[in-house]
Amino acid sequence: MAKEISHAKNIVDNYLISITSAWNKAAFSIIEVGRQLNEAQNELSKNQWVQLRRELEDQRIMSNSTITKLKMIANNVVLTREENQKYLPPSYETLYVLSQVEDDELSKAFDDHQISTETQRKNIPEIFGSHKNATRKKNSNSKISITIPDSMSKQEYLLLNDLLNQINKISGIKINNPINEETQSEAN
Repeated sequence: MAKEISHAKNIVDNYLISITSAWNKAAFSIIEVGRQLNEAQNELSKNQWVQLRRELEDQRIMSNSTITKLKMIANNVVLTREENQKYLPPSYETLYVLSQVEDDELSKAFDDHQISTETQRKNIPEIFGSHKNATRKKNSNSKISITIPDSMSKQEYLLLNDLLNQINKISGIKINNPINEETQSEAN
């Protein structure tokens, strides 16, 4: 009898390991897709990147919104930490909302075991408190103004332009009034 119970426990344990492994792969895959999207954006020309996004949309693989969310998930240092990955919920929508939580609050939630594979998007206000806005969304419309000094050389100006374009390409930060040579000519 004890041998049968031991055998049954081994079968249950094997299924537990197998199912848990498959379940965790979903979250790993979400992060990997986001990582590949970020890599593609960094490696491809702007036209190639636009073409890739269009192909993904046209083939109904993922929407533009999904692409943006996956990239943000993959850029989140707390979600991508190896020690946290086994607790990640296998939903990109839930991971996206978590990616917007301030890093220190998100780290604390992982440390306190408040986030698990069962965490759902609807649980996030309970974890971080609905009375305060713990997400970065509150800053989503923040604007920064840059004043270019008259003493800046054309070479410095063009370097600044390149850096702003790189920031835009890497992070997706929208630059409303990009610096261009016409603006530089007007400034000098």
